[in-house]
Amino acid sequence: MEGRRIIFGTGIFISTLLAAVFIWHGKVAEKDESVSYRWMNWRDEEKQGESGKGQNAGKSLEEKARIKTAPEVEWLVEEDVRGSSIGRHFSYGGSYILQERDCLFVAGLELETGAALYGGRNVPEESLCYNIYRLKDDVWDVFVSHPPESVNDERIEMHLYYDETYVKNLVYYEDFLYYNLVFDDGPGEGGDRLQFVYRIPVQGGEAEKLAAACETFYIYNGKIYYMELEENTEEYSSWEYVYCEMEPDGTGRRELYRRKAGWPRTAFAVGGGCLYVEEADGKGITGVNLKTGNMKYYDTPEHIERLYYESGCLYIWVSSDAYSPMTGHILCMDAVSGKKEYLADGVHEAWLENGYLYYTWQEGRTGEDAELVLSVLDLETKQSTTEALVEKGASMLQIVGDDLLVSITVYNNGIKERIVCFRYRAGTLPLDMLDRKEKLEAVPYGTEKKQKE
Repeated sequence: MEGRRIIFGTGIFISTLLAAVFIWHGKVAEKDESVSYRWMNWRDEEKQGESGKGQNAGKSLEEKARIKTAPEVEWLVEEDVRGSSIGRHFSYGGSYILQERDCLFVAGLELETGAALYGGRNVPEESLCYNIYRLKDDVWDVFVSHPPESVNDERIEMHLYYDETYVKNLVYYEDFLYYNLVFDDGPGEGGDRLQFVYRIPVQGGEAEKLAAACETFYIYNGKIYYMELEENTEEYSSWEYVYCEMEPDGTGRRELYRRKAGWPRTAFAVGGGCLYVEEADGKGITGVNLKTGNMKYYDTPEHIERLYYESGCLYIWVSSDAYSPMTGHILCMDAVSGKKEYLADGVHEAWLENGYLYYTWQEGRTGEDAELVLSVLDLETKQSTTEALVEKGASMLQIVGDDLLVSITVYNNGIKERIVCFRYRAGTLPLDMLDRKEKLEAVPYGTEKKQKE
């Protein structure tokens, strides 16, 4: 399998000694004001570099963004219209459940949650991760299916029995359902996986592959933003992440930024007229103005796992350490000044939309007393509320229409025991629970049949 495993990273980075400890206590270390950063138009710099002129000739884009000199261009962000950016919302995989056109669309990974909270007849006996299911007129059916053997790409040499595919990040835009399809040719082995951006008419039809991607995409102001992996032919066994923009139909691809694929995480965000990219070392962010190409570099803590932009601020998920990416801290950083504010610690999962941050965390360390807790923070007023859910489990959060959905998968000795689903009214404090459902012996991850009740 090693011969056919698709490997994009250059290796696993092991840190044997932490040089510093980031101490939280509600305060984030401020940027060193003795250092000012120059934000430049990199296209002009590239032209100078080609002719051998200018102090930055031959430097990479990342090096140029770090040049320490007086700022030449004021960094400005545009005011976005609410809803101008859709996709991911600071979560791990974006929306798995989407309500549109009097239908409910559900990725196979969350069919149990959709059926538990929204009911319906003819619930499929198998929950297949590579399907998108639809609830229409109170009846479930398979809307589109992508089994592993149906995925064709030049980087897939052959299909084998253990290949897996699954769907995530459902997005509706102008009569089409957009989504990510993940192809995994080595389940359980880790590493980067092939991802594709697809779309299908929301009324039904043939699915269309728009691009190969390495990360969840966004749709922002009518264009798709995504990341590709590209081999650097000038260096042996070297790869680069290329951040691109394209039209909703997949045409008009435009490269915005590229960096070495030296860090295994690939966080990026878009908003305010700018693209924000995690640096190759995993502890810095580069901003790129989508119109002018001007750039700005931000100092940040290491182990960045996720980025999201809303209302002039970058929200940053910082992993607890390089080996525990699924729990972490959340920071808010002003996109103009770079000033940071600590928001939450020990977070398991999060969703951010319309000025509210929703997140789960564990109260208590281990044992029977440990509980999974839901918190909601109004980002403007800083008012918050907290509610205990169930004992420790894996959580999924997302907004569907006017509702906040929370799905908790509870395990017993590594075996899935049950799921507990909650539905709250979104965008309100205090929390207003609308529904709670619990189901024993939920469908295991993958394609095994449900136990009949």
